[in-house]
Amino acid sequence: MAANDSRSLQAISLAATVYPNPADERLNVQLPVAASTVSGTAIADAAGKTCQTNAHQVAGEKELEFNVSGLRSGLYLLKVQTKEGVSILKFMKR
Repeated sequence: MAANDSRSLQAISLAATVYPNPADERLNVQLPVAASTVSGTAIADAAGKTCQTNAHQVAGEKELEFNVSGLRSGLYLLKVQTKEGVSILKFMKR
């Protein structure tokens, strides 16, 4: 990738948001792209251990939903992969 190739740099990360944060039972992710373009998701705990893989459901045109009721309280990282790029989001589980 060329250092001045801004299109390539922009494609590396997606500006997605999570809510509610902290989450109790359900976590929603608002995406800047169509939810149908998501090729994979993973939730990892603060130690880096993967807790869920591809456990998302499409909740709207640009929205995903995760059932996080089985996770312990604490800090988690959510990775969302699309052909447009990757987003890594922090969230708290109550």
